[in-house]
Amino acid sequence: MRKLLRFIGLVAGLAGVAWMVKDKLVPAPQTPVSHPPAFRSSSPPAQLDRPPADRPDSAPSGRATTGPPSSVPEQPSPPATGGDDLTSIKGIGPVYAGRLNGLGITTFAALAAADAAELAEQLDVAESQTTDWIEQAGALG
Repeated sequence: MRKLLRFIGLVAGLAGVAWMVKDKLVPAPQTPVSHPPAFRSSSPPAQLDRPPADRPDSAPSGRATTGPPSSVPEQPSPPATGGDDLTSIKGIGPVYAGRLNGLGITTFAALAAADAAELAEQLDVAESQTTDWIEQAGALG
């Protein structure tokens, strides 16, 4: 029994020493410095592939600025083709408005005339969501 207690004490002591020197044995993780994702950046994706010195938004000394972009990216505006602002429908933001525009739905009337099941399948959303959008579009258009 005494040997077992000594062994447990030895193992506990070694674990305590390892815990105290763990910072010296295992280096702290380093976060790689990279550019923001393209969907959060105000610059076009083509500029993200270039080295920072070749970018137009780089500092005059050739070093890239590390702060946030100087201008806030604009929110997508309604289509310039004379369509309605689909983002005024609750539940439709700029992304879904763009997807609807890609499907040829640019007006409230076109959305109100759409089939909820087919639209839900194309947008990969719940049919209840598209039904709600269609009802709101019917009231607006």
